[in-house]
Amino acid sequence: MREFVSRSGMACVQQEIIPWLGVPALIDCMTTLVNAARQEECVIVRNPRFMEEAAVIKRAADLVR
Repeated sequence: MREFVSRSGMACVQQEIIPWLGVPALIDCMTTLVNAARQEECVIVRNPRFMEEAAVIKRAADLVR
């Protein structure tokens, strides 16, 4: 993804590598892009607890509905 974005004249600012749907391995990622070239390196965050965090956020959101 970072290479494709760079060739397109854009930049990857951050990638969060996450597990997905009960798979314990980090198999997916969310990428934040900007429509401009940048010199800074892309920040890579490995988050094995992503699904747990999403569940906590959902429970909290359900409380305010």
